Amino acid sequence: MDLIKKMTKKNKKLGDCFENSVELMMENRGVDFILVHGLVTGTGGDVVGMRYVHAWVELGNIVIDTSREINNPIIRAKNNYYEIGKIKVSETKRYNLKEIGDMILKYKVYGPWEIKATKEELAYEKTLT
Repeated sequence: MDLIKKMTKKNKKLGDCFENSVELMMENRGVDFILVHGLVTGTGGDVVGMRYVHAWVELGNIVIDTSREINNPIIRAKNNYYEIGKIKVSETKRYNLKEIGDMILKYKVYGPWEIKATKEELAYEKTLT
């Protein structure tokens, strides 16, 4: 866990989950991270109960979410993170480092790229960036 926290220290922006997740992966190319985009249900602050698009990084059965506090990322067991956020695997898309490069070149943004979401589910993320 200390290694994961050390790797996330360079991220600077609060609320930029797509950009921060990509940066984490790019800065740690030798680590077998997987970028995940998905629909989550908020559990705190102004997002309680709200479904919205989100990005996080996975390393095996560990989730690293750098969107809340960049210098203190949320690090949880994958099954716990999915349960808390009411995340359905069928509503996620997973990317390795090469696929991330391809998607950024294609779409010219850090994400979301292929998530099927309503305007409301996309709207919250747009207000953060």
